[in-house]
Amino acid sequence: MSPEFVDFNTRNKDAKKASKRIEEFLRSCVKVIDVKNVENHKDYQLLDIDLLCIVEIGRQERSISIEIKGDTKAHYTGNFFFETISNESLGTQGCFLKSKADLLFYYLIEIDYLYIFPMEIIREWFLKMHKNPAFDTIFHTKKTHTIDSNGNYQHTTIGRCVNIEYTLRSLIEQNIQFREIESMINCRCMVDDLCFEANTDHGVI
Repeated sequence: MSPEFVDFNTRNKDAKKASKRIEEFLRSCVKVIDVKNVENHKDYQLLDIDLLCIVEIGRQERSISIEIKGDTKAHYTGNFFFETISNESLGTQGCFLKSKADLLFYYLIEIDYLYIFPMEIIREWFLKMHKNPAFDTIFHTKKTHTIDSNGNYQHTTIGRCVNIEYTLRSLIEQNIQFREIESMINCRCMVDDLCFEANTDHGVI
């Protein structure tokens, strides 16, 4: 397993690009009242929540929390990367396992392709798969070393590379809903994309 080295500034730039694109997409929905970026709010950082989407459903306003994963490599590796440990030396749990968001927006930056998963349900699926004896064969471990602009080591992140086609096929077989949006620039966000059926506990504002 050869670790990958990623510059912190590049990663931060990719994250901001992904957030901006997701905000634009959400605002294209006629039922969306507002989108709030909370990436820099400490309380939401602790919950691994990036956006709050305020949407009108049946004359009621509901808030949907979103975690964004911007990926620049998935379009050619064919794998999702689910972070399980955010800092190896500290042993801190990765955002995929601890995020309190309602939805995971997994955005393939280079091809403007979006996958939307109910966060708790996709995590339960992942943990259920972890009990499979073939888990380590199917979901390969990957380490990423983050460095600063001067090339100095900061920390190591660990996650699992999960084949995209395998994931989608497995979710379909288990009747787990998700959204797959090709070429976001040509699509308008719909209320159904927010997976309300899978998230029945949205708080009414």
